[in-house]
Amino acid sequence: MIDGGGHTAKAGVYLHRRDLACAVLRNLSTDHCVVAHIEECDLHVVSAYFQYAEDISRHLHHLERVMGELHGKRVLLCLDANTHSPMWHSEPRHYTGRGHNAEYRRVSMEGFVAAHGLIIHNVEGQPCTFGGPNGESNIDLTLSTRSVTAVDWKVHEGASSSDHRLITFQVIAGGTGGRGNCRGAEPTEEPVRFRDRGVDWLRFRQTIHARMGRLDLSKPAPFVCRDFTRAIVDTASQCLGAKGSPKDAGYEWWNPELDKLRKSTNKARYKWQGARKEGGLREEGLRAEFHVARARYRKAMEGAELEYFRRIADSGNADPWGLAYRAASGRLRPSPRVINGTELAEGFATTVGDAATGLLRVLCPDDDPLRDTPYHKQGHMQRF
Repeated sequence: MIDGGGHTAKAGVYLHRRDLACAVLRNLSTDHCVVAHIEECDLHVVSAYFQYAEDISRHLHHLERVMGELHGKRVLLCLDANTHSPMWHSEPRHYTGRGHNAEYRRVSMEGFVAAHGLIIHNVEGQPCTFGGPNGESNIDLTLSTRSVTAVDWKVHEGASSSDHRLITFQVIAGGTGGRGNCRGAEPTEEPVRFRDRGVDWLRFRQTIHARMGRLDLSKPAPFVCRDFTRAIVDTASQCLGAKGSPKDAGYEWWNPELDKLRKSTNKARYKWQGARKEGGLREEGLRAEFHVARARYRKAMEGAELEYFRRIADSGNADPWGLAYRAASGRLRPSPRVINGTELAEGFATTVGDAATGLLRVLCPDDDPLRDTPYHKQGHMQRF
């Protein structure tokens, strides 16, 4: 999960596939907005939350800056805009006669979409994107620049415990220079990571020493490098063994009881929503039942999560350097293919390639003999 504001974050981007290379543009991210670049399909993803209690101008001003920095790029925006408009299929009663603030938010959001020529991918006839105790409405937007196509846009009822319903779609980055379908990008295997604890290092050294002695150094350099790498990998596999690959298992604290409560809460919600047209005592009773079920469900989730973190904290008594220590010191390993968009001399990196190139220049600068120290000059003389 990528967020822009730590414990105050109200927006984020979740990467389900660990093989996707992603750069987080921290200079464009805030606690209400996260901007990331997906390398495989050359796509910038923007996730933003327009808090209803705040002036929408603040959020749109930041998005103006984001769109300016990403001018000419392929951009996909997923917004909780808390705004109604006929442009994204809101009912007239949601945007007419609702007061100055609702009208101002609608006009401002519509103006932003029109000013940047964005495509609205929300599909008419789908369930409302938001459904809470006080009703349903369309306040979540999927927007993009014209070089991006989103197909099969759907809203799924009951798939999320949030009042905001799950939205799915397939992204196709078209146009000249596009890299094809994001969904169809071929997964690449992560490099094997080998064990470094509880292994026989003496056996490893002896085995690799014997194999290196059999390398044919008369071959061309590419073949020598291939054989050299193969000798190291084969020796590590034989003597050290590979580490298990990390698995994404969702919420670690989730349990079957929460699954049952989620289903019963959704069932109570459907019953109440079905009776809203009738009104009367039956509708009020079903609404009260839904509120009770939802409160029970949320309390159970909070309890399960709290118990899980208590167990992590208690584990520090038995293993001082275990999960509790790593969580407290920030040493939990993130996805190896997610990097921060670095600040360069000419500005900030806006893509995975720019960020990686900037780091490479720092770690492996150009070989300039005119700037060599006496030690480096001696190395040049020995090499030539």
